[in-house]
Amino acid sequence: MYLPGTGGQIKVTEVDQIVLIELIGRRFPEVPVAEALSHFVTERLQGGRRVFVVQCAQVNSFRSSGVGLLIAIRNLVRERGGTVALCEVSSRVRYTLTTILGVASLFPIFDSCDDAMAELSGDGGAQAE
Repeated sequence: MYLPGTGGQIKVTEVDQIVLIELIGRRFPEVPVAEALSHFVTERLQGGRRVFVVQCAQVNSFRSSGVGLLIAIRNLVRERGGTVALCEVSSRVRYTLTTILGVASLFPIFDSCDDAMAELSGDGGAQAE
């Protein structure tokens, strides 16, 4: 389903206990999108979800607010014993997160969403240090 209030920029799927969040758009995010995603994650945490996988295949760049949002969501999920992982991150975005911003170490990053979901299923929250 597409997350309401995001103008089709975020698609969410729940598989077992894992929430897959697909970011759709070249630059992430616009302000209303960030608010909707934050609210959605909070609701899912209250519902007992602890593992969130963010698919970035269609994202070419993150706005600074997008990186801040990912870190805020990661911190919120981590406080509840969970994890936020990234998957299908382009080499350009990975370079930005790793080299320029130095935040990639905060998130497990997987080449594919299948790899992320296999690694994290039943995990309840392996955490990046």
